[in-house]
Amino acid sequence: MNKGTYGYSLPPNVATRVAPPEWKTTKIILATTSTEVVPQNVYQIRVILFGAGGSGAGGLNDRMVTGGGGGGFAMGIVDVIPGQLLPTITIGAGGASVSCATNANGSAGGTTSFGTSLSATGGSGGVYSAATGSTIAGGAGGTGFVGGQRGSLTNTGGAGGSKTGSSGTGRVALGGGASGSYYGTGGAGGDSQVTGAYSALYSGGGGWNGGKGGNLTSDVSVLGQKTGGGGFGFSGGVRGSGAANASGGGGSGESAPSSPLRGGKGTFGAYGQATATTAAMAATLGTTIPVSTIDLLVKAELFTGGGGGGGGSTSPFGDGAVGGGGGGDSGYGGFGGGGGANNGQDGKGGFGGGGGGGTGGTITTAANGQGGGGIGGGGGGNSDNSGYSGAGGNGQVFLSYTEGY
Repeated sequence: MNKGTYGYSLPPNVATRVAPPEWKTTKIILATTSTEVVPQNVYQIRVILFGAGGSGAGGLNDRMVTGGGGGGFAMGIVDVIPGQLLPTITIGAGGASVSCATNANGSAGGTTSFGTSLSATGGSGGVYSAATGSTIAGGAGGTGFVGGQRGSLTNTGGAGGSKTGSSGTGRVALGGGASGSYYGTGGAGGDSQVTGAYSALYSGGGGWNGGKGGNLTSDVSVLGQKTGGGGFGFSGGVRGSGAANASGGGGSGESAPSSPLRGGKGTFGAYGQATATTAAMAATLGTTIPVSTIDLLVKAELFTGGGGGGGGSTSPFGDGAVGGGGGGDSGYGGFGGGGGANNGQDGKGGFGGGGGGGTGGTITTAANGQGGGGIGGGGGGNSDNSGYSGAGGNGQVFLSYTEGY
């Protein structure tokens, strides 16, 4: 029974307590705090945690660098008392960008936690190698932990893209993994599976629900192959041999095809366009907002967005709609989508999405490292004479409640 059923100040039998029919209010926590107090007339709180993403590795030209892993995800319902001081809420910091001049592995993301009851670890940093024939893994995704709470759920972040062996020469920079989410394991950054000659290969970041960044597959002998980011459950387009260009981002209804160069369809058949990014979501962070806004973003709209259009010289790049991955050559991922591989631009992941890998000579400060992951997403690797790798996205906590429950 819930509070008020028999006039008691607390439920007479906590074991039979049920969640409210809807979580009417959500507060988003961006910074570590030990001063959060339970509102009046609130007896249970749904706690959702995203671990931080790892940053991509950084290397000079003709180096092999992979993306960082996405942060883990955890969710559970915590019984509380009105006016109670909640345990310390720790927000994991995204893995810091690394300078390409250092030829270094990326940095791990921090752990997000709610006291000792729930936690979501950060993703590992991407990996650097000077050996063109090497096989290197991307950063591993973080994991979630819950301590027996009702309504519990955990999911692992996606790994950064990996590289298999090759006898070719050149640079490879791969995308970061997406965070774990309500919907499953985060998608991995796109892999490089090239076995012959190549000169420059960049892959997109992963999206939610296993949407993988586009893979680089067959022998490539031209400069600048780039793939789109993963959408909600569907991958960015694969790029193989052929003229230098980029694939589209995955949608929420299909993966992006290799040809024609367009993004994947949304659930209801729409293709992605060069739309505005979802960065406006940041304007609401740290405030108390109606949960219907959150539900709209993380449930309904995710299933409608198409991926961004193909990039490169043959068609314009495009940002992903909600749930879609950004097109190759710097497209931004939509909410839950990975960023497209990039060449001197950002290629950032949307909320929870991994950043695209690439070369970022125009991004020369650590604070603006290219290919950054969205909240909880891993950053993309960067191989260039200057610039920085993509930083991992910071962690985040959602506290949802309904008065009277």
